Amino acid sequence: MFKKLLWAKVACIASLSALMFTSCGSDEKDNVEDQLKELTQSCDVDFSSEVATGEFMGESFTFVKGIAKKDSFDKDKHRFVLYGEESEHVLCDPFLSYPTKSIIFTVPLEVGLYELSLENGLTFNDASVVNSVNAVGSICGGIEITSVTDTEVSGKIDAYADEDNGFNGTFTVSICEDSAFF
Repeated sequence: MFKKLLWAKVACIASLSALMFTSCGSDEKDNVEDQLKELTQSCDVDFSSEVATGEFMGESFTFVKGIAKKDSFDKDKHRFVLYGEESEHVLCDPFLSYPTKSIIFTVPLEVGLYELSLENGLTFNDASVVNSVNAVGSICGGIEITSVTDTEVSGKIDAYADEDNGFNGTFTVSICEDSAFF
């Protein structure tokens, strides 16, 4: 479903862009530009100062714990995983089970504001679901890394996918040491 929604949005933006560049009259061009601006304005970021909370596949979800580890596909970024429940295990151990619901995104491990986009998305992931949709992606919103130490990263998140999946607020996660296993 996410892929269909994502491709529909991409197709819509591409179509509007094509219309904008092929339009003969300036009134038509202005109208297309206004429509394009309206589409992207719904993604404005407004960070909450409270602990991150929101909707996860239609259920209430509040950040409890998380990790950041080097991304195996892009060494300039870290993969953040936010959980809404405590884990009985050390979260940096790749061989132990983790809470099933997680919010996953990758950004550089540097203070800064990172806008969600097609290249820099966020996933609401439910590992308990088998043979059905278990992930919903978000390209609407942003992530701000506010503090980085040797052991922790703090930040803010405002991500929206649809009426059943949205998350806003602050978080602090542990940094996992590099490992060949993940």
